[in-house]
Formats: sequence, C-alpha cells, structure tokens
Amino acid sequence: AHYSLAEVDRQTAEERGKYLVSSDRVIGVELNGEVRAYPLNILFVDEIGNDEIGGVPRVTAYNPLADSSAVFDRRVNGETLTFGVSGLVYNSNLVMYDERAPESAAAESLWSQVQARAIAGPAAADGESLRLISAQLMSWAEWRSRHPETTVLARDPDMKKRYKRTYNQYFDSDKLHFPVDPLPPDGGAALKSRMLVVFIDGQPHGESLDQLAASADAEGRVVKTIDGRSIEFTVRADPLVGWARDASTGELLPLMWCARFAWWSMLRGE
Repeated sequence: AHYSLAEVDRQTAEERGKYLVSSDRVIGVELNGEVRAYPLNILFVDEIGNDEIGGVPRVTAYNPLADSSAVFDRRVNGETLTFGVSGLVYNSNLVMYDERAPESAAAESLWSQVQARAIAGPAAADGESLRLISAQLMSWAEWRSRHPETTVLARDPDMKKRYKRTYNQYFDSDKLHFPVDPLPPDGGAALKSRMLVVFIDGQPHGESLDQLAASADAEGRVVKTIDGRSIEFTVRADPLVGWARDASTGELLPLMWCARFAWWSMLRGE
C-alpha cells in the first residue's frame, strides 16, 4: 500500500479526533531533520506503508496478528524496493513481497517481517535482508508533545469503515488464529505478551514490556547492560509502549516490537 502524508497542524482538532486520540499508539521516526508519525490504528488495515523520510526510502510494516511493528530501509543491494502485503502468513506473522512490473513478476521475492529477511524468491537465494531504522513506539499525545512539527500518515478515505475495527478481542486471550511452530516454552508469560526487541551489533535482544514497566523508575526509565553496552529503556504503561537508547551516547537504537510468540520465531531464525 502507498500512503499520502498530511501535516497534523493543518487539521482541526475535530478532524484529528475522528481517527487519532491521545492514547493511540504511533511509530515515530526522526530521520535527517524530518519527523513523522505512523498510527497503528491506520497501519492495521493495510499493514505496510512505503514512503521517504529525510531522503531515505523506507517502509513501515505492522502486523496486527503479532502486534509486530518495524521500520526498514527499502534499499537492498543497490535497488530501492517497494513492498506490498502478500496475503500470506508464516508463524502467524506478516509476509511481505517486493512489487515488480508485470513483466518482471518472476523476480519478486517474499520477505518475513519479524525476520527482516527474504524467505523465498531470488532475494532469498541471495541471502538478502532489510536494515532496521531507529524508531520509537509511544502514545500520540507524547509524540505530538515532543514533536509538534510532526507529519502523520494520512488515512485512505475509502477505508473509513475498516479503520473502526480493532484487534482488542484477539489480544484478550492467548488463542492464535494461525499455526505457530514451534511455540515458545511456557515460562509463565502469555504468548501474546508484548516484547521490545533491541538490536545490538545486529543481534536481537528481547525485553518484556510488562517487566520493564514494573521495574522502571518514576520517569519510566530502566538501564540494563547488554553485551557490554549500557542501554536505557523508556517504557510507558498506558498504552504499553517503549523505546531504547544507548545510555552513553543518547542515540536511538534499531528496534522491533512484537508479541512473545513472534519474538521466539525471530530468535530461532524461523
């Protein structure tokens, strides 16, 4: 799916209130002086948004089945790709494809969102993967307060009814709609509990957002040492969101957010 962008400040409070309220979760991106918010209540309809921010072509991908979200650079092996929703799921997670002209359809490949890599087609044969772009998952109210100049993903006017749907009932239980194999060990945590996955030197490290929230200080911060690096996590409980920085430099780190069962799939490389 391709999206147009609208500046929030050009819309009235009444117009914004029809689809974006303070507690809504947004993926926030700051890149080369540009700031943009991608509301999950828009992305859950089409799941993928291709655009350019700060001169970098990127794709924001969200999958409601795994509550998984990430922002990737669309440049792969010297080529700028455009991604679409394949209609397939693997281990109850989004499978994307790189769109090609009809005469080049044979060159299309399938990509796993949580694995950030090609899983079928020429790109898989070449071992291609996607580079994560640093992002934050926070409430719309906090993002807007921090970045009043932000642009925001615009809704497709033809999808108004679909935007009213939610997956709240789906996350009220641990029942999965599609097979996942293998499932993570019990460990006392729900399959759909939310994880924040930080990448250190390309390696994923998962943290439970619930546990981070429980151990955070009054400002919502938790500092942990991972692979010798001091990482500062910031977490909010309502809505349950979080992000991470290098505690020494303040640099935002590449992140992915997902349900626990999807984190297990990512960890195993399956």
